[in-house]
Amino acid sequence: MQRKKVYIDDCLIGEATTWGEVHALMKARGILFINGPRGAEGPSGFYLTCMAVARSAARLMPAVG
Repeated sequence: MQRKKVYIDDCLIGEATTWGEVHALMKARGILFINGPRGAEGPSGFYLTCMAVARSAARLMPAVG
């Protein structure tokens, strides 16, 4: 399968071969969406349009104490 570039609102975030890899890439980068993204697959890339929200590091780490 051909690796394609992944764009969110015209911003390149990485490469993937399937929509599953696109979702894994977004999860690995800590990218969440309000109301879910709209996406399209073209011959050279995956294109997502959405309102992105980055997770804060404080929410990812459990509280100690």
